[in-house]
Amino acid sequence: MTYDFYFKINLNKYGEQRLEKERENRTFRNACIAFVIGFIIVLAAWFYIISNTTSKVEAREKYLAETEAELKSYQTSGDYLSSNDLDRLAQTFTNRIFWARKMVALSEEIDNKLAVRKFSYANGILTINGITGFIYENRT
Repeated sequence: MTYDFYFKINLNKYGEQRLEKERENRTFRNACIAFVIGFIIVLAAWFYIISNTTSKVEAREKYLAETEAELKSYQTSGDYLSSNDLDRLAQTFTNRIFWARKMVALSEEIDNKLAVRKFSYANGILTINGITGFIYENRT
């Protein structure tokens, strides 16, 4: 009996190493591209947030300046009152609602059989919502 031996020799080993190196280079290149794109996105988001914050700060500074100017217009000197100050004072007193007298009158009208749930005041009209347990029938 004779034995036959076969040997397999890979003559393409350099080609496999070259393909492996190309795969590694492609993976490295893709990782670098992904990093650069991610960095650009982070920078764009950062610039957007900074610009948005800057516009908010400018709006707040403008509002503060307007408020300070309005406060200065309301301030009076110790020597005299201006006509604008007197007009504002007159408007304050003419537009006042004296609720104490209204509540006293309301308490005189409501008896102990009515439970008031809600008050509302709009356009000069006082509305009262309540619950009562008794219904009075006028039979004559």
